[in-house]
Amino acid sequence: MSSSAIQHAVAKAVADERRRLARIMGTPEAAGREALALTIATTSGRSVDEARASLAAAPVAAAANVLAAAATIKAERNRFAAILALPEAKGREGLAVTLATTTDMSVDQIKAALAAAPAAVSVTRAGDTGIGLSVDQGKQQQNRQDASALWDAALTSRGMKVS
Repeated sequence: MSSSAIQHAVAKAVADERRRLARIMGTPEAAGREALALTIATTSGRSVDEARASLAAAPVAAAANVLAAAATIKAERNRFAAILALPEAKGREGLAVTLATTTDMSVDQIKAALAAAPAAVSVTRAGDTGIGLSVDQGKQQQNRQDASALWDAALTSRGMKVS
């Protein structure tokens, strides 16, 4: 065989291999699996049909998963911000954060739950008023009486005498 014939045969083989590579990379199955398609095309002698079958069986590349995860993260951040911005969250911030971070409840569901929950009691701190800490003595006395009555009822229901 002449050197010209050898060169021609090599050029034809190279051209055939390039076409096979391009056809494998251009298959619909290669979309999202480009790295795998390139590996199959360059390290094996698989035909285009064999490569397509292998690619179809492989999971889509992580790039698509990363984009989906980014969209999910953005949606969750927006949900969290919307929950904390609810008027119903005022005075119930702890509950709002707990519901936002530990449930899959929608903003509307959390809004309803927050509306049903009692708001936090505001406490006046010393220095907030001119006279220092404000305490409602009447309410404190009523709370003591209520607690005492509950204990009396509980003990009496168990057969204990209360003096």
